[in-house]
Amino acid sequence: MAHIIKPYFEKNNIPIVLACDNNYVPFTSVLLTSLKMNISDSYNYDILLFEKDITDENKKLLTQCLNNRPNISLRFIDISQYIKRFVLRTFSYYSVEIYFRLFAPWILTKFDKILYFDCDLVFNADIAELYNIDIGNNYLGAVRDIGILLHKNNPNSGINKNYYTDFLNGVDIENYFNSGVLIMNLKKFRDELILENIMHLIMSKKWHFPDQDVLNVICGKQTKILSSSWNAIPENSGDRNLQNLLLYVDQEYVNEYLATKANPYIIHYAMKEKPWKYSINLDYQLGQYFWKYAFFSPSILEVLRIKSKTCTFAELEKIIKLFRSDAISIEDTTNDIIYRYNGIPLTRYSSKNVKFETADFDKNYFYIDGWFSVSHCEHQVDAVFIGCSNFKIKCDIFNKHDDDLFGEEIIGSKYVFKVKIPLKNLNKKTTLKIIFKIGNKYITATSYNYGRFFPVDRLFSEQYFFKNNYMLQATSKSITIQPSTVKIKRKQEKHLLCQLKQHRTENSEIKKAIKLRKIYNFCKPLCNKQIWLISDNFLSDDNGVAFFEYLYNKNPLKIKYFFAISKNNARYSELKNKYKSKVLTYGTLKFKLYSLLADIKLSSIVDMYFNRPFKSLEHFGRDIYARQKFIFLQHGVTSNDISREHNKYVYSPAAFITTSELEKKELQTDKYFYEKNDILLTGFARFDKLYNDDKKYITIMPTWRKYLIYKEGKRINISYDSFKDSSYFKFYSSLLNDKKLNKCASKLGYTLCLMQHPLFIDYNDCFKCEGNSFKILNESHRDAFAHSSLILTDYSSVIFDFLYLKKPIIYTHFDRDEFYSGNHAYDKGFIDHENDGFGECEYTLEGTINRLCEYMENNCLLKTKFEDKINDFFAYNDNNNSERIYLATKKIADENQYKNLAYFVRRFKFISQNCGLSTALKLTFKNLRNII
Repeated sequence: MAHIIKPYFEKNNIPIVLACDNNYVPFTSVLLTSLKMNISDSYNYDILLFEKDITDENKKLLTQCLNNRPNISLRFIDISQYIKRFVLRTFSYYSVEIYFRLFAPWILTKFDKILYFDCDLVFNADIAELYNIDIGNNYLGAVRDIGILLHKNNPNSGINKNYYTDFLNGVDIENYFNSGVLIMNLKKFRDELILENIMHLIMSKKWHFPDQDVLNVICGKQTKILSSSWNAIPENSGDRNLQNLLLYVDQEYVNEYLATKANPYIIHYAMKEKPWKYSINLDYQLGQYFWKYAFFSPSILEVLRIKSKTCTFAELEKIIKLFRSDAISIEDTTNDIIYRYNGIPLTRYSSKNVKFETADFDKNYFYIDGWFSVSHCEHQVDAVFIGCSNFKIKCDIFNKHDDDLFGEEIIGSKYVFKVKIPLKNLNKKTTLKIIFKIGNKYITATSYNYGRFFPVDRLFSEQYFFKNNYMLQATSKSITIQPSTVKIKRKQEKHLLCQLKQHRTENSEIKKAIKLRKIYNFCKPLCNKQIWLISDNFLSDDNGVAFFEYLYNKNPLKIKYFFAISKNNARYSELKNKYKSKVLTYGTLKFKLYSLLADIKLSSIVDMYFNRPFKSLEHFGRDIYARQKFIFLQHGVTSNDISREHNKYVYSPAAFITTSELEKKELQTDKYFYEKNDILLTGFARFDKLYNDDKKYITIMPTWRKYLIYKEGKRINISYDSFKDSSYFKFYSSLLNDKKLNKCASKLGYTLCLMQHPLFIDYNDCFKCEGNSFKILNESHRDAFAHSSLILTDYSSVIFDFLYLKKPIIYTHFDRDEFYSGNHAYDKGFIDHENDGFGECEYTLEGTINRLCEYMENNCLLKTKFEDKINDFFAYNDNNNSERIYLATKKIADENQYKNLAYFVRRFKFISQNCGLSTALKLTFKNLRNII
């Protein structure tokens, strides 16, 4: 019979339930410290900590937090016997302890009311006030979670809209609550609910937030909503930020949230970005409370050590100085630098986090790159090497142009390192590490992380990347490379699958990854052709379609090619009807299969669903993604600084297509981090399809404004009124309605046309023109270029298609300060429109109108000085751009060829036809012997 737990104090007893495991003890220590510092002498605090594995040493530490205060009791309740009959599913950063609160009514049978708290929070007020709130005959008292409102109203949310009807059916989303802070009416739970039914409901579906969602379903209609001051949740690096809250949540709730942040009673770090792991800059206002109480906790050194593994030394020092006058002392040793706090080692220079971004093999070299931070207050790096006991090779170093901040203060800089290692140096198993040179000291880095494009991860020891008879593996302390064979690779795959199977119950994505790996391993060796997948921009009238149509006409024998497109695309039906099975629909089984097996992916935009549609492979199948090469066909000619949006580490293309030597030279500068061979000068595929059929259109073709429709990297929908209030709309509306311009166009037989960027076409109805000669162009860009006599643009690179046809353009920079403020997708580039441009540059409405009239009065003739500039700019004007792209892509694909049996059969046939049977047999068996 289970031990009956009674209230510890006879009077003024406030029962508090916590749930914690051994790993969470340091942060629970901070919670208890904050509770102790805010309690009243008028009440007694009866803390019942539900656990199943906390050591005696850690129990002693947690008890120590309370300093033997007579009005605080801490008891540890082992609930193993209560939970053993249930299968408790965990995922992501959630542990089994999230379910413990649900057992409280049936464990604490002598209690009618309790407070429950998650352990990732701190108190900033006396919780007696919370306990004394009367919740009536409700199951719970809880705080509204406005994050769910954000998810529901945000079209880009990761939670499917069906979730609210299929899972949260009947829940009032406006009163959906967070379960990390609860007043629980245990008596009502016992009288009206059955524990087994609650647990069955949880395990019957794949809930996003299992305990919280189910409590909302069961108790939502009988829950008293409390002031948000009792559960203030900070912003995070995902959707939950102030910009999104203002966009997707009612102002009433946002105002309450902002008021809460100014004076929170409880700060709940209910996100994966915990303050002991992530930067305080995510929410400086609420993040500092954790550290305020942490420095009074007996676990402060352990918490600081944990923090030091994921932050820069400067941030660590700033946090300490914010709450303590104690300085960090620095000790130089023979091969390291030790940072001490109160004389105790806290971290080392060698612990500086190094993040590897990409890696690959070719016939002669192993290529690898990444970055690291150097704080302004610590020793600066003189050089960086990569190596082992037998050799070290110096890396090339570049400034990443991405500063480390503490609040608004710049406290450090990031640096990119790049290196290639001859494979002759890797003729046996080699463990590689990064080595920092500081003066005469060489410090070996011991802490490594891996970006999303690195071909392996450190999650599972058996993960690997096999290519060109070499195998790459990684841990948090080093990377390992060794010569290998297909036979060894197959064994390693079995080891990896066995390891994944051991953890498949912990994460549903692992199950999917196992299936996908099996499909890939079975199907890929059966592919007797290379698979190329092509996509395009929003209107599917760009370099992607042009190149696909080239392949369709060429029909290369050794390539299986497809065009992938969303069913919502305006040209979907047209392309599907014309090209039949060659067009794949996003989301279909066929698309997913060919996306999994593809060797090459080409697109004019960076669509991560097209590139990497399987979430489960992001961590558990990185090697599969790494074997696929992405060719960026580009949407616009690069004439501006696009290094923030299109540097190598944003989406890691294997090749970047360009049209001119100037463009190629720009993309090879250090701020883009590409290798020189990554930038291909071929010309654009769509240029091959340009034609001329002048219909005397004066076409206004401005570019979009990122700062109008994107916030925090997410697409938003602004109202017509907001759009009309922009300087963009006001200028072009005034231009189209100018009497002088309309009179000139009408007199000379020209039609004023407006063709907005695809991202702005939803706002075409905002534009009205009183002139008779006006139209909104809804045709393809190719047709618009053919029909136009002149194009007026602001900063758009689309004019290069028009210049290719040797027609005149005009630039208008009416808002250049706003546009180049850093809020758009790119910055001012290497082509200065005023001095180096291909047409006149105007800055005012009047000047723009006068220049347009001037050209119309001169039959829109291209001036000689601009024609010479156009001829000098384009590398090719021969309608063979698609052919060059094909040859360059084929070379990349051949070098990356998956060496399977079908490959050697094809190779044998080719050699025998050209060199004879004897030579084919000799060379084929020689190559087979090298890899088996």
